[in-house]
Parts: sequence; structure tokens; C-alpha cells
Amino acid sequence: MKNKVIILVISIVLVLIILSTTTYALFFRKDKLENTESYTSGILDIVIENDEEGLGDTLNLANSLPITDSEGRNSTPYKFKITNKGNIPYTFDLKLVTTTSSNEINHDYIKIMVDNNNPSILSSLDNNIIANELTLNPNESKIISIRTWLDINTPNTEIGKNFSAKIISNGVGSGPPVEPNAPKLVDNMIPVMYNGSNWVKADSENSDENYKWYDYDNKQWANAVLVSSTNRNTYVNANVGTVIPESDVLAYYVWIPRYKYKVWNINKVVGTDSYNAEKTGIDIVFEEGTESTGNITCNEYNFSITNGNGLNETCSGSNGGYYTHPAFTFGDTELTGIWVGKFESASSNPSA
Repeated sequence: MKNKVIILVISIVLVLIILSTTTYALFFRKDKLENTESYTSGILDIVIENDEEGLGDTLNLANSLPITDSEGRNSTPYKFKITNKGNIPYTFDLKLVTTTSSNEINHDYIKIMVDNNNPSILSSLDNNIIANELTLNPNESKIISIRTWLDINTPNTEIGKNFSAKIISNGVGSGPPVEPNAPKLVDNMIPVMYNGSNWVKADSENSDENYKWYDYDNKQWANAVLVSSTNRNTYVNANVGTVIPESDVLAYYVWIPRYKYKVWNINKVVGTDSYNAEKTGIDIVFEEGTESTGNITCNEYNFSITNGNGLNETCSGSNGGYYTHPAFTFGDTELTGIWVGKFESASSNPSA
């Protein structure tokens, strides 16, 4: 049966009102579209909520006067949570949809900040998208923070005007996650697995349950070794399960399947990480074949190992987007994966 794609639109309405006390408030209304129909690609069930502890009903800005970016960054954010209770990934954008008004604040003076990304002027956003290519895997939640304020350079003529908008989460269910690319052996490489006591030859076809080479579902990655020429032919032709002693191993390798990763600091500015990759891990998504599905692109740069000059990489896109790792591009050739040494290279010669 042909797989179908489920499209779900969720709207979060934020209305900015100017009160007589010259303060602003953002009021929240949540809408949910129910979808429990089962497709061959799975079920997509998205829930948004703001009623948990620490997630207030409104976002109150300090005052109606223009403020600096530093003050805006430190203002109290409005938070809401999106949860994927289905069994397929959900990839979505957050888009700000404004309503027109004869007395509307000029968008050149409205600052929007999502999570810890750099603030943006509303009028500069591409199609009013404030965050793009966010992904929720099954049973995963994201808490999103939004801050908005009037830019410090806002003229007095804009004070007292109105602004209203809604934020729309617009996305698709993408079907089951992509299976990481299978490893590809090169000449003289021997597939191995660790049986708890020794490294043994694994089944390169990955069909023998007793000597599986890799099991991506259980995070067992494919390993391989290079061995000394003395017994190389013996191990190449040996049966699966044959022990390969460390004394015969020249190097250990692990297969890294092609992937893209979520960018957390595209402008390389200290203190603007959009998520804590150092402590929570880098968010990666495997890619099929040699596809490059990341929406961030970066220019090539030259780096001199002698003097460190030439590091001038610039990237297009924004935090929260995905970048296909450049290690999978070798010259003009796109790779399905790469073999990486498991341990630091060493020499028996201490002075080497």
C-alpha cells in the first residue's frame, strides 16, 4: 500500500494589546486538530499545551517603551510545549501570521526571539518564519520560548499603536525514521563484533543472529579491523565467530552513516546556543543514500595546519535548521558513510 503523508496545522494565537497602564501582554489560545486515522506510515498526534508548572497563561513584557536587546533577552519568555504522541516524526516550522490594522506598529521595530536564538526584526524574516525545520520524534516534547519587544530605536510615533498576530505550527508527518546506511567494507577490512570477551569475525551480510555485525535499532554500530599481513588471508577467509586477537590488529574502525545535524550556533556567537548540545547531545538525523536533506548550507574554507589561517566559514540558514555534515562530501563525491578510527593513532616509537 502506498504510504500517505499526514499534514497537521496547529495554531497558537498571540495577541498583543496596549493597555491603559502602558504595558503589553500576550494572550494565548490553543487549538488542536484531532487526527487518529491510521495510515501505513503511522499515526501523527500532536498536542500543544501551556498548563504545566512554569508555563504561564500570558507573557507580560516589562513595559511598552522601547528596550535594548539585552533587556529583551532577559525579559520573561512565553513558553508552550509541543508533544508528539504519535509514532512517526513530525517536522514543522513556526510562522508568525500578523493581522493588518490601520494603527499597526511598523514591523521594522518589532523584535522576535525564539528560545536562545539571536533576535530578529519582524520585517526581516523570510515569509515571517521565526523557527524552521524543527523535528519531534515519537514521544518527544519541545518547550519553546518566545520573547518579543520594541526595538530601542523605535520612534515615538509608534508608541500607542496596535499589533496582533498568531503563530502557526505547520508541518508534516514524515513516516518512519530513515534507516542508517549499511556499512561498506573496503579491501582487507574484516567485519568484527565484540562478544563480551573477544573481538570475533562478524557476518558481513548481517543475517547470522549469533554474529550480527550491526543492529541500528539497538545502537550497535558496525566495527571493522585491519590486521597484520601475517594472518590477513586467514582471517579474511575464516568462518564467522573466529576470534581475532588484539596482537594481530593494526587498527579498529567504526562506520559512521551519513547524517545531518541540528545547528545550535550558526553565527558562532558565545551565549546564543539554541540548545545545549554539549550536555544533551547533538541532535542528528540519518540520511538515505547520498541525499543531502539539510536546509543549511556553508561555504568551503581552507585551513592551514601550519599557522591556523583561513578559517572563514560562513553559513546560510538559522539555528534549529539541519546541516548535512561536510565529512560526507569527499571532493565531488557524496558518501553514504565514512570509516573512522576508534582510537587515537599511536606509534611504538616514543619520539615519532
